[in-house]
Amino acid sequence: MTFSGKLQKFNQVQQTSDLKHLPMVTQRSARAFTFTQTVRCCNKGTIIAKQKETGMPATVPVSEIVQSVPELEEEQPTKITGLGTIPEWLEGTILRNGVGQWDLGGETVCHWFDGHAFIHKFEIKNGSGTRDIIVVSRKQIVSDKRLFNDNCNVNLMPIGDKVFAMTETTAIREVDLKTLETGERLAYNDYMTIHTATAHPHILPGGEFLNMGSSFGKETCYNVIQVDSTGDFDKMKVVAKFPATNPKCPSYYHSFGLTRDHILFLEMPYRINMLKMLTRKFTNAAPAEAMFYDKQVHSSIRIADLKTGDILPIKINTEGMGSFHFGNSYEIEVDGGIFCVWDACPNYKAQGAAHLFNIETLRSRSAADIDEAFKEAGENELARFVFPIKLPRDATVGEDLNKRLAGKLQTTASAVLKEDGSVWLEKELLIDNSDEKIGFYGFEFPRYNYALNGLPYSYLYGNGFGTILPDRIIKVNVNTKDMKVWQEKDIFPSEPVFVQNKSVTDPSAPGEEDNGVILSICVSTKKDVPAFLIILDAKTLTELARCTTTVTGLPYGFHHTFLPSDF
Repeated sequence: MTFSGKLQKFNQVQQTSDLKHLPMVTQRSARAFTFTQTVRCCNKGTIIAKQKETGMPATVPVSEIVQSVPELEEEQPTKITGLGTIPEWLEGTILRNGVGQWDLGGETVCHWFDGHAFIHKFEIKNGSGTRDIIVVSRKQIVSDKRLFNDNCNVNLMPIGDKVFAMTETTAIREVDLKTLETGERLAYNDYMTIHTATAHPHILPGGEFLNMGSSFGKETCYNVIQVDSTGDFDKMKVVAKFPATNPKCPSYYHSFGLTRDHILFLEMPYRINMLKMLTRKFTNAAPAEAMFYDKQVHSSIRIADLKTGDILPIKINTEGMGSFHFGNSYEIEVDGGIFCVWDACPNYKAQGAAHLFNIETLRSRSAADIDEAFKEAGENELARFVFPIKLPRDATVGEDLNKRLAGKLQTTASAVLKEDGSVWLEKELLIDNSDEKIGFYGFEFPRYNYALNGLPYSYLYGNGFGTILPDRIIKVNVNTKDMKVWQEKDIFPSEPVFVQNKSVTDPSAPGEEDNGVILSICVSTKKDVPAFLIILDAKTLTELARCTTTVTGLPYGFHHTFLPSDF
């Protein structure tokens, strides 16, 4: 089966996390686990009731899960318990990437996101019987904290028929799905001039890999790059270039949006001071010290034609915000114009709150002190932006152009045409968190049925943050705003990954979009609570099964990727 066929079949490889910098490990040590499933249903953990408003985050001892993972020299099999019934159709591997080593050669890195990669997996076979989980920790290279480096600790994504660990530099490393061994360093800038790249690419319907990366210089640009469906890097090409509005202080970005016809890029006030970045090797400054939030600029949505690479002339602005991750985006035609719906996770207070994740601080302060410090990070919202890609022929100054969507889209988001020809946006909130039902810090890590990427959709999954760590899984109907929540005391789930039921042939058909399961690897700060994989019914967030390891103290990792068994 071709990769694009696998993608369409499982609809699972998707974008979704953070400033990661240091060198990837090259040697391997691992723990291997096998278990047999016990057929016993258990539906604990599902919560649909509202949470009482507190006005304060819950405290959590973060220090317990920012400790370096001990390195093991060989695979050590042990037993895993399975609780509940795993659907027979569910076969494949869920991989998680994140940081697992902060202490290197007698030194400790400065920032949570600067540690070395820790990759592990759950492999599900045959729907019943044997299941395998392999947790891999890797020996570390002594890090250089002064430079952007290539520790690929953010995400894992396929390119062609191979899987690569990724970060926000240009470096990627192939990962062996069986052993989790990593290959030699490969870099986008071996094939073209770019200096950064996101760890949240998109996969086109034909299997092509699409990503963004910046090239710095006199003409700084945000480049859209493409690798063909075979994964041939020699054929890598730039398909679009967004010139930076301020080449000396270009925007930081973590991911981007994609409809079936257009590329969406958010140029944020979160900026990189290029002079400071280039002189860090002399000042021994961390990368975050070269980044700042410019309160004087707005956020701008910039659009490129996916087929031609042309940058559309329309100017779209909104209030300054930071948004690391995005939900789906799609287009609607009306009155000779083309409108776009784009769901996002904006934060209007954090202003680059990554500086709060200092390892020394997280390890040394009390849980209450950490939560007090993190209050300045504010709340991540789940919001919808609706705007014209192509203006209607008879658009008038002062008009809320979104009113023309009546009968096609119900939204309170506005898009007002200004005298200078630009369009000013106001968001629509998709979650009312006034009672903190999704947690003090709001919503993040949005995922959806990727078979509908670039098409109208209804359901978005993500994490709620009652603490500085995600402590619940959320499902939102983005059209009705109905919501479901799964939560369990002292448990911290990673981003929820949707896996579509194999029986689905048309995910846009009634009742089929959420016909599948949600997978998430969960950890705890409690020393006696082991890590486990949770499997939820994607319609109800009812627990179907969990696979519990004997491993405690597993570091928290943000991002998952699910790959089918025939990948």
